[in-house]
Formats: sequence, C-alpha cells, structure tokens
Amino acid sequence: MRVYCLIVCLLCPMLSISTLSAATSQKSDADTIALWTMDDVNPDQVLIKDQSGHNMDLKVAGEGSLSFVPGLFGQAVDGFDPQANRDNRYLMPPAYKLDNPATQTFEAWICWPDKKDLPGKVRQTLWRNAGSRAPVHFYFVKDKDGDIEMTLAMRTAQKFNDATVEYVTWYLDKTPEPGMWYHVAYTVEPKAQGTLAKLYFNPQSVTETSPQPVAEVSLDTFKFDHGRFVHRLGEEGQTGSDPFKGIIDEVRVSKIARTTFDTLAQ
Repeated sequence: MRVYCLIVCLLCPMLSISTLSAATSQKSDADTIALWTMDDVNPDQVLIKDQSGHNMDLKVAGEGSLSFVPGLFGQAVDGFDPQANRDNRYLMPPAYKLDNPATQTFEAWICWPDKKDLPGKVRQTLWRNAGSRAPVHFYFVKDKDGDIEMTLAMRTAQKFNDATVEYVTWYLDKTPEPGMWYHVAYTVEPKAQGTLAKLYFNPQSVTETSPQPVAEVSLDTFKFDHGRFVHRLGEEGQTGSDPFKGIIDEVRVSKIARTTFDTLAQ
C-alpha cells in the first residue's frame, strides 16, 4: 500500500535569502489556465488548490512524502527526489483536464537548496506531459562537458515512431547559486506554418518584469502536439525517474505567450 503525505516545515534557515527579493506573488488573470501558489492546501485530501478558479487542484502521487518549506512567497514544495529507488513523489492536476493549447506559457520559481541538489547527468524534470506521447518536456541536465542546460523538448502529433522531436536548449552561463530563487519559463506559439519557442531564466535579483528570453528558436515547419495529456510537476511520472531535486514555488500555466511576468521585481 502506498501512503501519501505532506509535512509542513516551519523553519528552513537555508532559504532565508528569499526575504531579499522585491518580487510579488503570482496573480491569476483572464489568460491563466492554472495557478498554484503552494499556499492553499487541503491536508485531508492532499490537494494544492488552483488559484485560477478552474479547479485544477494538484494532488500528490508516487512513493514517500512531499514537504512544505518556506518559499519565495509563503510556502513552497520540496521532496521530489525518490527514496530507495521507488517511484518519486510528484504533483498532478486532474488527469487529461488541464488544457494544452497551441499557444502557452509555463512559469515557476525554483531553488536548489544545496550544491548537491544542482542538476547532474540525470535529467531533473520540472514539467512534463506524461506518457509515451509526451509533447512537452521541460527539464535541467548536465551534459558530458559539465555544462548545465535548460531544455524544452517538443514532439509532433504523428504516431510515436514517426514523430519529430525538437529541442530548445540554453546552456546556463554560470552555475546556479544554492539557496537562490530563479524564475524559469517557456513560451510556445504558432508562427506561420511553424512554431516559435522561447526560454526564460532569471534570478530573484532581476530588476525588470519584461526580461529578454535567454533562448529563442523559430521552427519553420514544426507544430507540436497540443492534444490533452496527463501532466506532471516535479518528475516524469512514468517510471519514477528524473525527479526535480530542488524546491518549487508559484507555478502558472497560461494560454498566451507571455512577455511580462508579474512575479518579477516591481
């Protein structure tokens, strides 16, 4: 029998750096599909409430427990790393209910508390459409040269063996600082007969709400599969592999390609 639980932590000195941020908490608007601030929790049902009003509450799945720790804004969630090679813990909205539009933005605040938590040779999955037909996979990994990369992988709608996968990758210009919060995002939107994808990566010390993307790729004839799929936050959700080893706060999914982010410094 699997037992799922959430543990509330009241103190976490290593994350006290979050008080230095001038950023503000995430807001829901007309273009928001789902918003999880990690602050509104129903512990009896192990649900993290969706603040957008669309009833996309996250539930806990997998082995072990997740923990609430101090985040950049209120609470954040830790504990996605697997225990004893069992299925990782992860968070998921109602299966096949969350929209996966052709134009979309995913954004979150993340933190690696310790140097040992930083991305290594095993992918750290932040957000993924689960299953063999995974049209979107957003992750961090260290390549064979020792460089940490942030990658958005997108798949076309053809049958699995005939599908095309495109990778949009940005190599971090410096190793993330343990204990520092980072705002990460991707946007995807149709452009002519293809797709335009952008990646964003900004530390909590950012001073603008409309930062330039760190990577921008125009795929002239590529259209990713935007059918409905199961989503996972914090790991792949199939084999218990590739967990995100840091802490996640303030996650928003939108049906537009955002160029401004209201959680960044005001």
